[in-house]
Amino acid sequence: MDSKPERLILLYIPWLFSILLSPFPTFSYLVAWGGSFYIFFITLGGLVKPIPVDLDYSEQLMRPIFLNHIIFAGYMCCTSIFYFFDILGYVDFTSPHPSFVVDETRLKLAAECQRFYCLGHASFVTGILLFSKYPVNVKYKCKKVDIANLLMLIAIISLPLSFLFRITPGLSQFYFQLTSLSFISGTLALAFAIPMNNPFNTIVCGFLYFSNVSAALLSGFKEPIIISIVVLGVFLYPSYKKAVLAIF
Repeated sequence: MDSKPERLILLYIPWLFSILLSPFPTFSYLVAWGGSFYIFFITLGGLVKPIPVDLDYSEQLMRPIFLNHIIFAGYMCCTSIFYFFDILGYVDFTSPHPSFVVDETRLKLAAECQRFYCLGHASFVTGILLFSKYPVNVKYKCKKVDIANLLMLIAIISLPLSFLFRITPGLSQFYFQLTSLSFISGTLALAFAIPMNNPFNTIVCGFLYFSNVSAALLSGFKEPIIISIVVLGVFLYPSYKKAVLAIF
């Protein structure tokens, strides 16, 4: 399939239909919400622009059309369905009371917001597809063993440094940055160490990983937890497809 810019129009079909159905907010919302899954299907399936063939499908998950796209649209555009159910009275998936009356104003605003979500989703993907240029000319290559060792070293060094900056007045900003660096480098190091069957790296990186995850669970922030799980799963997927799909 050749890359044809006019195929980008396909991305905006759900948004246009949802606009036409705006007098009927429930249907308008559902069309706009379902439109995000339609966009997932035609883009990840290569119907708008062919998926690059320079790498195996499982090795392209970190590219914007996969990771950034799925996290952005999956989190921003698809999870609103729970708020929509709440408007209709289905709180925690329980049927509304017989006397429940739908707030038409909230319903119309929810449908309008979802139309913007759908438009934003289509626009976001349009930008990715227009500016993604593959295959990338590779000038330098680094052995996986060297990458794994470097990442583990970064994680080991940045973790104690982060605590040092934490107790140093005026340097707390470095604590947050170094903690994030240790977190992501430790996750990547573990993802590289497991397929390489390196017991020492796996044990050290596993300890760092679970220490960081434990700290993230106690922090009250969901982003570090999501990132650590997604990144580890993405990098392990090419080597352990079935296990990753079942666990992560």
